[in-house]
Amino acid sequence: MLRYLLCTLLLAGLVGLAAPTAHAQLRIGGGLIYGFDIEQLGLQANGFYQIQPNIEVGGDFTFYFPEEIGNITSRVFSINPTGHYIFFDDEESLRAYGLAGINIARFSVESDNQFFDDFSDTEFGLLLGAGGEYTLDFGRVFAELRFALEGEEQASLAAGIRFAIGD
Repeated sequence: MLRYLLCTLLLAGLVGLAAPTAHAQLRIGGGLIYGFDIEQLGLQANGFYQIQPNIEVGGDFTFYFPEEIGNITSRVFSINPTGHYIFFDDEESLRAYGLAGINIARFSVESDNQFFDDFSDTEFGLLLGAGGEYTLDFGRVFAELRFALEGEEQASLAAGIRFAIGD
């Protein structure tokens, strides 16, 4: 699964080399995410590369905290290659964007019980949503509302901070 994210970031870099670099900027960060369907809190790491004044490409890795019920443990993580279309940017403090991408979700259920077979599955789907960033002295605070259609099939709310690298 990690290879999908690495390929996406590599592709973003290659596209960025071919695009005008006046607005090129890499931002990486992370934060918390809450999945409304699975009712779990998780951690998210993300990175985006701005290739045009209003277009960014990148993605995120999301890991939801495991849920334990008796001797059964369920785990969910996802990799989401994503693009942002920036529809508002005052270039000083506030930015708003729509997002679209691919949701690659991995589910697993494990148990110590000899009568229960462990289970895992990977599903693919479409990711749609919107978000915003607010610029601070040291980085940008972000919040996103996302909908995974197929794959995870849930709404999620993420918030965190991103830091500019280079430029």
